[in-house]
Amino acid sequence: MIATSAHPLSRRATTGIAAAALGLTIILTATACSEPPAEGTSAASQVPTAPPTPAPSAATATPADAPPPAADAPVAKVGRIGGGAATVGAAASAPGAPVVYSDGVTLRITDVSYAAETSQGPGTSTGREFARLTVELTNGSSQPIDVSTSVVTVLDAEGNRFTPVYTPESGARDFSGTVDPRQTTTAVYAVAAPTDHSAPLTIVVDFDALHTSAVFRGALT
Repeated sequence: MIATSAHPLSRRATTGIAAAALGLTIILTATACSEPPAEGTSAASQVPTAPPTPAPSAATATPADAPPPAADAPVAKVGRIGGGAATVGAAASAPGAPVVYSDGVTLRITDVSYAAETSQGPGTSTGREFARLTVELTNGSSQPIDVSTSVVTVLDAEGNRFTPVYTPESGARDFSGTVDPRQTTTAVYAVAAPTDHSAPLTIVVDFDALHTSAVFRGALT
């Protein structure tokens, strides 16, 4: 027969077994109370993060020192060599009235006529109707005015520019040279005009660096 022996466990061994059992119970309890992360999701991705602060959009981000747009400056002035900021201004006027500057310079539209292009070839649009504007500048100041870099722009009611017309039948000729005190000069500008000549337009005459642009607003009829 096989001999057997049954010795009771020592107090030290009993204490060790109890401690091990208690540790296993704690581990199982902690495991059961925590939900496993979803498949394909790391523990780091479950940590909530604060939403990023949105950057200001271009429509709302306005420099603090940005000047408000000028009501009588629908187009930017021409950059001229040696020219600083324009310091002599004048209020806008209707096409039938003069624009008068504080130093005595006066601009007026003295004639408006209509025609159609007859030229043919590159750069022409045979049959296209255009408006011809005669612009007069009188130098009532005490200083000569260099008008050789004058630019005239005509805009429709939405601010779109009309196409200039330079065909021979338009008779267009720019301001040129220098206008001495108490002298007057004229120029002719032509633009492809709408069929309805009673539509309100904006005519901007930028003639030198010292004066703000002369602005005419209204219908040409």
